Amino acid sequence: MLSSGGMAVVRSSRGVLFAARGLGSGANRRVSSRTITTTTTTSSSSRAVPSLPLANAGRGTSGRCFSQQSAASTSAAASPYEGATWEIRMLYDGDCPLCMREVNMLRRKDEGKNKIDFVDIAADTYRPEDNQGISFEEAMGKIHAITNRGEVVTNVEVFRRLYELVGLGWVFAITKVEPFGTIIDRVYDVWAKYRLPVTGREDLAVILAKRKEQACEDKCRI
Repeated sequence: MLSSGGMAVVRSSRGVLFAARGLGSGANRRVSSRTITTTTTTSSSSRAVPSLPLANAGRGTSGRCFSQQSAASTSAAASPYEGATWEIRMLYDGDCPLCMREVNMLRRKDEGKNKIDFVDIAADTYRPEDNQGISFEEAMGKIHAITNRGEVVTNVEVFRRLYELVGLGWVFAITKVEPFGTIIDRVYDVWAKYRLPVTGREDLAVILAKRKEQACEDKCRI
């Protein structure tokens, strides 16, 4: 038995038995060494009683629940478009004349296959929440596509995948080889930056302001 600071500590083979002053005579409490760590101090050394964290209690059940929930969340995130027959969704600007030439060509090539889902971001019905949270402004800044598993693709990679689906993969095959891939990516970045003025369109800020104004008017009518 050790005495320190008014507390008597008695070690037994099954645990630690201690009586604290203030609990009343004869009041004692047994605490299993499996649930608490107690340090006894002597003049020369310090020794800790081995313990298992209380947080481990019931770990088996809660662990399984957590794993199942995580697996379910991962599965849901991996297949946000469950049941979709298309392989990739192309977000395009329906008000861009050059963009529409590309879209119409891909539609002809994809006719009967329906591997591509075409979504016009300029339409009043466009909803970011249906398209991995991609806003109108983001989609206007550069081309986006979404696979049926929820992967978001941008820039030249979009064209590589679209063309492969319609049997024209060879057109962008060279972009997989360096340094051509990097060069073409940079060329596209310049095109995306100046696309609106080159095609005679208003500045993006003006387009956004008009779109917001139109949305407010539509809301007021309702």
